[in-house]
Amino acid sequence: MKILFITYHFPPYNSVGAVRTSKTAKYLVEAGHEVKVLTCGNQLLPDSLSLEIPEKNVEYTPWFNINSPVSYVLGGTKQISTKGYVPSIRYFAGCTYFLGTFYRNLLNFPDGQIGWFPFAKRFGNQLIHRWKPDLIFGSAIPNTALLVASTLSKKHNIPWVAELRDLWVDNHQWVRPAWRHFFEKKLERHVLSSASGLVTVSSPLAEILQSKYSQPCEIITNGFDPDDYPDSPKVPSSNGVVHLVHTGQLFNHWRDPSPLFSALELMGDEAEKVRVHFFGRYLNLVREMAMKHNVSHLVQTHEPVSHIEALRIQSEADILLLIPGAGNKNNGVFTTKLFEYLGARRPILCVGDDGGVASNLIQGRGAGITFNEPEGIARQMRQWIKQKHDKGGIPHLPSTVGEGYSRKEQTDKLIRFLESCLKKSEST
Repeated sequence: MKILFITYHFPPYNSVGAVRTSKTAKYLVEAGHEVKVLTCGNQLLPDSLSLEIPEKNVEYTPWFNINSPVSYVLGGTKQISTKGYVPSIRYFAGCTYFLGTFYRNLLNFPDGQIGWFPFAKRFGNQLIHRWKPDLIFGSAIPNTALLVASTLSKKHNIPWVAELRDLWVDNHQWVRPAWRHFFEKKLERHVLSSASGLVTVSSPLAEILQSKYSQPCEIITNGFDPDDYPDSPKVPSSNGVVHLVHTGQLFNHWRDPSPLFSALELMGDEAEKVRVHFFGRYLNLVREMAMKHNVSHLVQTHEPVSHIEALRIQSEADILLLIPGAGNKNNGVFTTKLFEYLGARRPILCVGDDGGVASNLIQGRGAGITFNEPEGIARQMRQWIKQKHDKGGIPHLPSTVGEGYSRKEQTDKLIRFLESCLKKSEST
């Protein structure tokens, strides 16, 4: 197939979304398909991801930061949400916060990347005129990418498939006023109803989409790429200290490490044999909670690292910490981190997701333990401390633990779905 892949997030700009889209493009190309990627250049993100397809296959467009007129007033670009809504992180208080929120609700429609739309549309039209694809594949978030894909599809009469790594109006993290929700529901229906197929990452999210739309919906989970891991990771040190590692960002109320900190507090002197490491941005929450539970000396926060470095760190940990978020709204959430942890083959401690898809996968694969209560976490930590003391280390998980979840396997599944959508559109 000739596939026009429309995605805002793509290497070299480092984000969770860019890791997925990069791997999808890599394995589409390796499978023999002709892929052109339409994406955004000069992003406000670290440019630390490696490009895994030929550079000539990628079209980087300019963009306009819709939030730039007020960024200085509200503390600079780092203080303005350019990735959607993160309502629990309140950078501003009082009137300033209210005005900033109103501004985003009014002009960040459907999201903060809408300033990319006119450039992506223009460059997309030019690309299609000189190279007409068989299929357009749009990946969100941001949902502006889906708006671009549907617009180009309609103009050039090319079938398209929408990938929703997170849901749109049903997104578990987004909070909107009623008037904004009303208009966004209409926009979502207008855009998604024109797609030949829908893709999302878990069964609960697919069920929501299938309850609203008649198109076929495929589940393509995140995954891991064996090529990215060190050939011979260092064995975690045998000094008796159990090292837990968490990589990535945390969100207040959704991803809460406090049950673990409460467990360490309960353990008293036994907790001196534990160290918890967090790598990522916006970790003030971690430091504050560690201080609240009197375990600051056991918790270490580190600056963000590259994706490849994060995978190395995961492979060399004793235990990998996963905090997917508690509550029914998070039950359908598979984080990319979970599948990378499977690739690292280190035991997983999952906190706060009993009954969710992440917890079910971990338990079903024998990849670790899920606990919500500090007492249970404390019991498990004591077992790991004893195991490391008696045996000198905690064993790796079996090589089969991630079977079916490699990026290649998931992309092969996506290819079959894209082919079926294309075949169906050609027959109508």
